[in-house]
Amino acid sequence: MFILLADLEQDLSTDLWIHKCKGFGDATHNIETYVCAAYYVMTTTATVGYGDITPVTTIERICGMALMFCGVLSFTFVSGTLASILSANDSKEALLQERVNQLSKLRMQYPVSEALIKNIRHALNVDANKTDDYLDDVAKDLPAGLKMELMMIVYQT
Repeated sequence: MFILLADLEQDLSTDLWIHKCKGFGDATHNIETYVCAAYYVMTTTATVGYGDITPVTTIERICGMALMFCGVLSFTFVSGTLASILSANDSKEALLQERVNQLSKLRMQYPVSEALIKNIRHALNVDANKTDDYLDDVAKDLPAGLKMELMMIVYQT
């Protein structure tokens, strides 16, 4: 795209970004020109902008600003998505830890066997790690017998 801009504006200006790259020819574009264009796009999109290749004309500046906007937008999207994933994982871990703490308190208060505690911890871990939230929606409207049978199948290991 930036090579095309340089070709289109070559008659309008003698000071284009492409002239800062070695090896630019009038009739052909060698590999160094494409590498230079890719370098400019990457440094601009990443908002690094070392300043060694800068837009000179208005069209180059507009395209540079569009690239910067896309770079910032992409970085924001990726950062937000990653933060959301980490936050959801932290919430699940915190809920599991809270349930385990409550189970410990329950064990201190009542004579609950070790085998039952182990089974409850297993059920809590399965519940915390499940990703099929639709199961709760399906099971809530089932009769008790069918619900129990379904849950026995789902939570079996």
